[in-house]
Amino acid sequence: MRRSVAWIALTATNVFLLCGAPAAAAAGGPFDHVAEIRPAWKARFDGTVRWQRATSGGRLLVATSKGVHGVDPDTGQIVWSHRHLVDRPEAGFQEIAGTSLVVLADGKRKGQIAVLDADDGRMVFDSGSAHFSGVLGHGLVPLSNGLSIIGLKDGGRTTVLAMIDVPNGRMRWENTGALSGGGAVLATMSKVTRPIADVPVVNEAPVEIDAESFLLNTPTGLHRVASRTGQILWTNRDFREMTGMRVLVDPGRPDRCFVLGESRATTGSMPIAPGAPAGTPALYAACGLADGRSLWRQPIRVHGKADGVILAKQGLVVSPGGSRDGTLNLIDAETGKPRWGRDGRGLDTPGGLVDHLPSSEGWVVTTGRGAAPAGGEPDYFLNLLDTDEGGLQFERPVRVRGRLVRTEVLPRALLYVTTGEAGLINPRSGQPVAAPVLSPTGMFSARHEEALYLFAVDSGSLHLVDLKKATIRGVSDRPVRLQEGDVPVALNISGDIVTLVGRNNLVGFELSGRVRFHVHYPAPYDPRIAAPLHRALDAGAAPAPDFTLMAVDLGKNSIGFAKVARSTGAIQGVVRMPGNVVPVYAVDAAAGRLFHRLTPTEIAAYKF
Repeated sequence: MRRSVAWIALTATNVFLLCGAPAAAAAGGPFDHVAEIRPAWKARFDGTVRWQRATSGGRLLVATSKGVHGVDPDTGQIVWSHRHLVDRPEAGFQEIAGTSLVVLADGKRKGQIAVLDADDGRMVFDSGSAHFSGVLGHGLVPLSNGLSIIGLKDGGRTTVLAMIDVPNGRMRWENTGALSGGGAVLATMSKVTRPIADVPVVNEAPVEIDAESFLLNTPTGLHRVASRTGQILWTNRDFREMTGMRVLVDPGRPDRCFVLGESRATTGSMPIAPGAPAGTPALYAACGLADGRSLWRQPIRVHGKADGVILAKQGLVVSPGGSRDGTLNLIDAETGKPRWGRDGRGLDTPGGLVDHLPSSEGWVVTTGRGAAPAGGEPDYFLNLLDTDEGGLQFERPVRVRGRLVRTEVLPRALLYVTTGEAGLINPRSGQPVAAPVLSPTGMFSARHEEALYLFAVDSGSLHLVDLKKATIRGVSDRPVRLQEGDVPVALNISGDIVTLVGRNNLVGFELSGRVRFHVHYPAPYDPRIAAPLHRALDAGAAPAPDFTLMAVDLGKNSIGFAKVARSTGAIQGVVRMPGNVVPVYAVDAAAGRLFHRLTPTEIAAYKF
């Protein structure tokens, strides 16, 4: 399971993250008698620390002027080093999801990369040692334990597809045939201002079919490649006019896949969306996985952008966007012909597909026209889509505010929750079963057994949805307004407390809706101080469920981070530093650790 990791590099006045081993009390208003957290360890390096990152697996990586080092986060001991990886920029750091592998790119135009195992420092791939002129893309092929590399050799004259064996770091094979003819395209791509290592040659990672093969999209076509040998099992060049190509394997028929993209041509599109404007059409196609043969006579051209796609048993549900009025249509998987609506022209919808979630009553879909009216919110319309019959359940779609985030079929109603609204409707007619809760500014939800709690930002009220009785009622004993212009970021439930989490506010509700506590701790005077932490938390790097982190003004020219208990709102500890330094931090929120550069060559670790 991936661990949450937050990275913070603070370049403004001081901010410090909180940790957990108590020490002497800190003074300053609400921080009187608060335990100050001391370093668990300190470590010195023989070079200047450029940056540090905590990986999702818990290892600390420290890049210095003398190389890259792996550090034991519990003890501070350096467990491995790569001295030749000097001055690798932080922007070149990337984790390969679901593994302990990290990529370190040099950030140069002809990007060299090193792929290593953060746990033990084992070098899996070094493009410079493998005589690559540059690397244009890479992707994990997990079933066969491989790492695919697309790069340039011979000074950029030859484009190479290679496979690295992850367990031992050996090159399994190299193949220039898969990308023959693509060199000019790749050379053009490499002229953009981003590093070559950031330029995607394929629009997705390799699509693994099984442990023996994967699909790869390149400018020369769609290829099925043998993972063990690099043999090109087949190539389909029918899709070469596509750009931005994506591959979707049909879950109902594992012997075929759908290919989506955009056409370089602007004419000859099928009238699946008659109201859409002229322009670059979307293309849809299908091919057999056994031999790569195109299953349809020709790709389906559709006016408008391919804004939404649903994989159904009978084929591909598409919803070309770009017009005020849109359509939903099914492209038959066997014939490639549109099936829904009169003469195959689709089901009329107010705008293209925006969001879709499955339910036992069919697909809950929202469509929209994209642009918001002057001074208002975009229009979204909710309906139930029956992909078996090719019909929309509601004669008139339900106008809703915000993007769809949750849906559930209840005994007598369909529950929907968006980012700005929550309601219960009749799954047959779409008529409201109860008055919806409206909050265009924001809606937060959290489930507790057979109840769903909602916090409506606009009214500052807590509501309860009884999932058995299909009812909604307000339960707040008073409106809640966060202080200092703060905004909510999450609603959580732990035990018998419903917690509304803000940047610098914490509100605890009892399950009955009564406010048990509301605390506010002043934010740093400079909003730039807390911005990196907020970005990290917004990206999902949440700390343990029993506490939250807040950037706070500690007083006496000191800034810090406070560890605040979600069950009581009390401050459990704080890390503080003098206000005349520019701190650089890495935070492993899942493990409750903070790593701070004390001096140019020294790092201290704190435990929450």
